[in-house]
Amino acid sequence: MVYYANLAIDSIQNAKNTFLDTVVKEESVKAPMKSFVEAQRIFIKQIAKSFSDMSKAYTNYDYREMFKSTK
Repeated sequence: MVYYANLAIDSIQNAKNTFLDTVVKEESVKAPMKSFVEAQRIFIKQIAKSFSDMSKAYTNYDYREMFKSTK
């Protein structure tokens, strides 16, 4: 699941970097913007991994224990 999320994230972030390379010509302005895009990439990948881990934890939980009879 994370593989496909990472593909989408990388596609969007690479598009942002390409846009910056095309539009912003001044290197002193472009460098901080590109580092911000990379920070976004790392942050959103961490969120995707956390969501994936949480989803796996919930799907692996044995919910039958919750509904056992107490008799």
